[in-house]
Amino acid sequence: MKSFNNISRNECLEMFPKIYISANKKWKSAINLSKNEDYASATFLMITCIEEYLKATILALDGSGFRFRSIKGVEGMFRNHSLRYPVIYLFHIMASSFEYSEFVGKKKGLFRKILFSIKRYNEASANLKWYANLDKLREKALYSNLSNDMLELPDSINHKEYVLIENNLNKVRYSFYSIMFLLNPEVKRLQKEKKEFKETLNTMVNEFGLYDSLEEQLLLIKKNGYNSNHLQTIISIYKNSKV
Repeated sequence: MKSFNNISRNECLEMFPKIYISANKKWKSAINLSKNEDYASATFLMITCIEEYLKATILALDGSGFRFRSIKGVEGMFRNHSLRYPVIYLFHIMASSFEYSEFVGKKKGLFRKILFSIKRYNEASANLKWYANLDKLREKALYSNLSNDMLELPDSINHKEYVLIENNLNKVRYSFYSIMFLLNPEVKRLQKEKKEFKETLNTMVNEFGLYDSLEEQLLLIKKNGYNSNHLQTIISIYKNSKV
């Protein structure tokens, strides 16, 4: 039986643009909902879209010769909402380390600068707890709930909250888009940039042990609470390691 975990590389390359286009339609619908001040529905759709962008990006990378799907624990990402958010957060860090306009520039060493720049790392790190609660935010945007004997309705998300949500998720969206645009077989230009990106990522994989590091982190998450809030689990792991 076919699944995202076992389809071929050619099938990955065939499917990921379709997933992106489908998610992008929903993102546009979310923007329209926000214009009608339905911020809860817009929030739920945007979070759903980001999860779909993540799936498509993993398929784009593996279809281009990488093997992220072979990492132990990654298969759960295709089934488990909250397991996706640590990965999404990592893309937020990447997106916060460069301005999108730099991506389409023609400076030498573009992608090496992108992947290793930390000029806005502190801003991304400050959002760790926000991403740790993204699953709760998704539920809040969809369902009514009783909290401290008070009725909380999905439409309790106000404009100020929504602006932060859209800004954070839009950064990750552009990060995903940037990678998928480059790796799309239909895009014939930017071949030098595509080659440089793949070489840089290969360096991270081979010299920095990216696969092993991700696998180790996923195993720690599973050991410390696989069915709980995974980013909160990461926070707890690092707090305990400093004691």
